[in-house]
Amino acid sequence: MAALLLAASAPAMAQEAPPPPRIVVAGTGIVRTPPDTASLSFHIRGEGATSDAAVRVLASRREAIESGIASMTGGAPLRTSNLSVVEARDKECQNEWQARGRLSEGECAVRGYIANMDVTLKFSRVDKAGTATGLIARLGGSEVQLSGFTLSDDAEARRKATAAALADARAQAEAIAKGAGVRLGNLYYVGDAQPRALGEDVVVSAMRAPSAPPPPPPVPVKLTPQPVETQVRLTVTYTIAP
Repeated sequence: MAALLLAASAPAMAQEAPPPPRIVVAGTGIVRTPPDTASLSFHIRGEGATSDAAVRVLASRREAIESGIASMTGGAPLRTSNLSVVEARDKECQNEWQARGRLSEGECAVRGYIANMDVTLKFSRVDKAGTATGLIARLGGSEVQLSGFTLSDDAEARRKATAAALADARAQAEAIAKGAGVRLGNLYYVGDAQPRALGEDVVVSAMRAPSAPPPPPPVPVKLTPQPVETQVRLTVTYTIAP
């Protein structure tokens, strides 16, 4: 039986050869690219004595905003979501949850309706992003936020950053091999990580527009966005040549 076990285990032991000596390094490649896309988000609010009136005001403001910023955004469409129409009661009605269980009378009677809509917008006129932010607030948008600058397609930036990370790893491995007095062998393994993009924020909080936009042109706001930083980190392994 012992002879049989030794005969069976011999091939398995032969296959479990130790891995070759290796050098493992972490290479980093960073590429900075001017952004080509600006992202905005804001809310539109409409008030009225009836739900229909509130929705009409909201729709009118949406159209005014879309047409007012068209020349700055290249006609990029507004992406809308989370439309809601809620009842508005007198300020004396303190407990909203209690009001929902009572008849709409007295201090908790329904005084009107409020329609709300969340809007997002992405457009390529990065140089007009600051001015568009202020104009949206003037035309009826609230909580207008310039949420950042990005790349519409980062494939080329990722390719360049990956090449830079590999070059960085190779240089490190060669330095280690030289210092250790060995020869660098072949590429053995490469593992990657997700890139990281950096942007900046500009916020206009709770801005309410008058019933009609004033005639002067929007206040120009010049922004100098930071380049979008695409970073790739690689774990690279080389063998040590015999």
